[in-house]
Amino acid sequence: MRVSTIVALLLILIVGAYTFLRAQPLLFGPTLTVLSPEPQQHVPHAFTLHGFTENSTYLSINDQRVYPDKKGFFKKDLVLPAGYTIVKLYAHNRQKREQIIHLPLYIQPYDTLQKNSN
Repeated sequence: MRVSTIVALLLILIVGAYTFLRAQPLLFGPTLTVLSPEPQQHVPHAFTLHGFTENSTYLSINDQRVYPDKKGFFKKDLVLPAGYTIVKLYAHNRQKREQIIHLPLYIQPYDTLQKNSN
């Protein structure tokens, strides 16, 4: 093979790899990660949900808009009734690719928290 052919193939490979890396957000959609609380965890009726998102243009928790910081981290203070509940996290990007997380939690009654703290 000639040197010019090898250089041309190498250049095509580099450009193709770069294009693929830059196109990943468009191809695969947003990523959504819940950092705390863990699924099936017992939490107080008032708690803060922490998470991380990448490549999303819209984010909501229980159908309420949430705005992540510049690095993609978000937090939302929630007050939920006692018992078993499912928190819905939803994210989508410009191409309307979406990710939905259903986070099951056990919410402790307010009375239980008062008795345990004394």
